[in-house]
Amino acid sequence: MTTPTLWTPRRVDKRLDDRRSFRADVLRSLDYSPDPLLDQFNTQLRRIDDRLLMVRANQQVVPGVPMRPGHYHLLVDNGPEVPLTATVIEGDDGQFVTPTSRVFEKLAAGDLRERRNWERFAAIDRERKAAVDRERARDREERIDHRIELVNAYTRTSVSTTTAIPWRQNQAGHNHGGAG
Repeated sequence: MTTPTLWTPRRVDKRLDDRRSFRADVLRSLDYSPDPLLDQFNTQLRRIDDRLLMVRANQQVVPGVPMRPGHYHLLVDNGPEVPLTATVIEGDDGQFVTPTSRVFEKLAAGDLRERRNWERFAAIDRERKAAVDRERARDREERIDHRIELVNAYTRTSVSTTTAIPWRQNQAGHNHGGAG
């Protein structure tokens, strides 16, 4: 007796094939030569999460793979049907660096299982919302002030009180209406 297979549309099959192809391209782009630094990091990374792996890319990587040739990368492997996530380990200016404890600090800072990170991310969200609210209030006040100025300009008469430019209401009419 054969097990019935589930029919899937071609586009779903193509996506699965693309994921498998991408995974194979990433794995072909890795340098598998022995590296004691990688062994040390991978031992510590496995204690954090079994899905984490420190790798080094070949000098030639498959085009389209998000890896920098010769650089160390942190891979996250969520399973055979999910694309690998590769994060390059690089200096502040994109230069080559060897991995340091900073990798673990960055992982800890992004760990959503930690309450302190929830609180930090929540504080960032609150600050962004407060900044947006302040900007909206400032824009609203500017619009109101502008409308008040427009209304005042159209409804109020203003007369210069300086003597620098004397005010003449109807200079032409004044000259014609005089006795003479």
